[in-house]
Amino acid sequence: MKDRQRIEQLLDENPHLWRAGALSALEKQYVTTGYEALDKILPGQGWPPSCLMEFILPAWGVGELRLLNPLMQSMSQSGYWIIWLAPPHIPYAPYLTSQGIALNRVLVIPEIVSHKECLWAMEKLLREKSCGMVMIWSQKISHKALRRLQLAAEAGQSIGVVFRLQQAPTSAAALRLRLQALPNGLGVELIKVRGGSRQQSVEIEW
Repeated sequence: MKDRQRIEQLLDENPHLWRAGALSALEKQYVTTGYEALDKILPGQGWPPSCLMEFILPAWGVGELRLLNPLMQSMSQSGYWIIWLAPPHIPYAPYLTSQGIALNRVLVIPEIVSHKECLWAMEKLLREKSCGMVMIWSQKISHKALRRLQLAAEAGQSIGVVFRLQQAPTSAAALRLRLQALPNGLGVELIKVRGGSRQQSVEIEW
């Protein structure tokens, strides 16, 4: 009996262990996307924790940041840092404030260093417990680099976001989404997700 209790305790204390028929402790940390339609097609009903997410875009600025506004708001108001690495445009501070994103928790690193240095910085930042979310805009990133970022996010219990314009055949990211601008919103196609089915899509109205 004591051995069984000990096993149960070990299972409960390890968030990376999963038992059929029940959400693990890790899954219980999923954060709502802020969009009901998107939550419905994601396991855990929201953004997965401690992972790397990859967004495939037809062009920069189709609505990818607006999609992440609720997550950035939650992260910043909880005291975590949100890091922007090499964004194509400097974020508009008054807009971020209007979305409830705490500016004193936002750090923007412009595209003044090499791509290799940005990836190195992202890996280190993802491992920091005080860093909740690190975003990078990249047109070229290897599968090996994505794997390192995924492992770093797991170690630091943070979220990494890679925005890219071209879809690679494979990716180590835990979640992959393809975005498409719509007249009144955003089309979101689920390409890959751990613990769920693929090739689902939703339309989000702004």
